Amino acid sequence: MIKDKYGLDVFIMEDLVNEAMTFNPDEEHLNSPAQPLEDIGAYDYDGLSEDEALSHNVNEEFAAIGKEIKDQLLNGEEISDQLYVRLFICKLRCTYAYKCPITKRREVEMKAHRFVEINKRIGEIELEK
Repeated sequence: MIKDKYGLDVFIMEDLVNEAMTFNPDEEHLNSPAQPLEDIGAYDYDGLSEDEALSHNVNEEFAAIGKEIKDQLLNGEEISDQLYVRLFICKLRCTYAYKCPITKRREVEMKAHRFVEINKRIGEIELEK
């Protein structure tokens, strides 16, 4: 119901754990790894965390998390909260395209520039009328 009403994906942790434990990164998957930063141009990316600035191979990361989960369970340990969080974040990266803050900023600037141009053109057309 949440997905239908709000358009949000719902992730069930038990399903994620099972998926990670059986995941094989060598097989073909619908979800591709995050794309690396490209052409950062004049933007200063100091201050971005390593997580924000680097690319991730989410398939390999997901498989590694699955292996850690298996190891913990085989040793009779509980799955740590930190591992649950890593698993969830990795699943989000698998599901949604990663955009670094620089890319997001550029997209907003481009949309704002286009909006200004359109409004300028509308004003010119209004004057011509």
